Amino acid sequence: MKKNKGISLVEVIIVIAIMAILVGIVAANVVRYIEKAHVSADMRYIDGISAAVTFAFMDPDVLKDPTSATPIQTMDNATDASQGVPLSALADPAGNRIAEEIMTTMGWSDLSSATYMDAVKSAHTGASDIYVQHKGGAFTPYAVWITYTDSTGGRDTSHGPTQWSDVGECICAQ
Repeated sequence: MKKNKGISLVEVIIVIAIMAILVGIVAANVVRYIEKAHVSADMRYIDGISAAVTFAFMDPDVLKDPTSATPIQTMDNATDASQGVPLSALADPAGNRIAEEIMTTMGWSDLSSATYMDAVKSAHTGASDIYVQHKGGAFTPYAVWITYTDSTGGRDTSHGPTQWSDVGECICAQ
C-alpha cells in the first residue's frame, strides 16, 4: 500500500477554481447591495431636505420676512409652469430667511449645489442636482428629487427630469 504524502496539483487547481467562482458570485451581490444601501441613504437624505423645505415655507415668521419674497416668487413661478427648481435657486437673494432656515435645518454652510450634492452617495452624474417643486397637499406639499439617479440601484443615470411628473426612477421624496 502506497502512503498518501499530500494533495495533488489537480486537487489544488480544482479548489482554487471553486473558490474563484464563489468569490465572483459574492462580489457581484455585494456591489449590488452596496448600491442599494447608497440609494436608501439618499432617500433618507431627500426626506430630510423635503422636511426642511416644507418647514421653511410654512414658518409664518420666515414667510413674512421681506428677504423671502424672491424664493417664494421662484417657487410660485415654477408651480405655475409645472416645473421644479434647483434647490440652489432658493438661495437668491443671499441671506434670505427661507435659505437660512433650510441651511440651519440641514446643517449646511451654504445652499450651493456643491454643498448638498457632496452628500449624495448613490450613482449620479456631474449634472445631477436636487430639484424642488410645490405640488400642494397637506402632508407632502413639496416634491424633492435628485436628477440623473436611479432609485432601483441599477446605476442608470440617464434620466434628468426638471418636473415632478417626469421623475420616474429618480431618487425622490413625495
